[in-house]
Amino acid sequence: MARSSSGQPLVVGLLAHRGLAGAVAAPLAICIAVDRKTIRLGDIERALLLLAWATGLVYVLANHLLDPQHFASAGLAFVSEEGIFKFDTSFIAFGFFYYAFIGVRKGSPQGYILSLPFLGYLVFEFQGRSLLLALLVSFVVLSYAWKLRTNPFRYPLWLACGALLAWAAVSQLTPRFYADLVERFGAAFTVVVDSEMTGDPSANARMIEAALVLPSVDEWWLAGTGVVSNQWDGSHEAVAGSYFYAADIGVLGVVYLYGVLGLVAFGVQFVLAAGWSRSRRGRGLPGTALIDACNGFLLFSAIRSLATGQFAFNPEVGFMLLAVLWCAQREGGVCPVSQGLATAQGLSRQAGEHG
Repeated sequence: MARSSSGQPLVVGLLAHRGLAGAVAAPLAICIAVDRKTIRLGDIERALLLLAWATGLVYVLANHLLDPQHFASAGLAFVSEEGIFKFDTSFIAFGFFYYAFIGVRKGSPQGYILSLPFLGYLVFEFQGRSLLLALLVSFVVLSYAWKLRTNPFRYPLWLACGALLAWAAVSQLTPRFYADLVERFGAAFTVVVDSEMTGDPSANARMIEAALVLPSVDEWWLAGTGVVSNQWDGSHEAVAGSYFYAADIGVLGVVYLYGVLGLVAFGVQFVLAAGWSRSRRGRGLPGTALIDACNGFLLFSAIRSLATGQFAFNPEVGFMLLAVLWCAQREGGVCPVSQGLATAQGLSRQAGEHG
């Protein structure tokens, strides 16, 4: 639709979607490779964990050894207005869910401990408001769903106590960080609820951008205005008349570019993930750390997308994990890495009992 709304040639518009073609092609390649036994789920699992640890290490080193202002020319999509690198934290979030859910499922202290480096990076280094909220809600919802039958009352109390202790520890050990975090969440809440400007430029920019595109959304609500290439007449900023980054306004940005039809099309991934997970449970197949982490990340992506549109603007990791879920429900096997961690936990418990 960008051809109609901005005059962009059709060929230029199609080239602007080349990233989406790659996001679809890679998961298809994974499905074919697993189906032909070229690679196994255990190989994918190990690769995802390697990416989680490697990206976390690289990001920490970059944050502490490099000056973000030297890379400000790359734009606000890479360096925020506050002068912080805006790295893609998808694999780090996956790593958190992977190990944290081992702790939940197996009652494993080792799982919780291994999840802490990932959580620490997301809380203290990245500090994204929508990310932290989505991470917390996803973890609590899935954890409680798994514990509902066995500990319907005790587990929520345990979660609440843990959250209060963590909150108290952060406020006492890092008071400056705690005050800044509260101020940032407060500013976002003020913008959303009262529609008022605050001292937070990031929250203010989102409100301005939303007001900027509402007339276009009203006109092109069904199929959207389309993606305008960076090579065409100043990209979206020229079309909108001001600075504009669709991911800043979340679901509204998705509707602006792709319309309601695109919103539904991208949202199908979550319906498929829920269906395949339900299919595994219906057949009595055991849960694994890999499957739990995939489900956790996809729920996290769905929630975070309300504010960032991640499921449409950066769907690569979500599509890949969706392909993993499809392969897992087809294969019905237990991944070697997950099985190895479960075996180690079982041996540890046996040694403790005999000791």
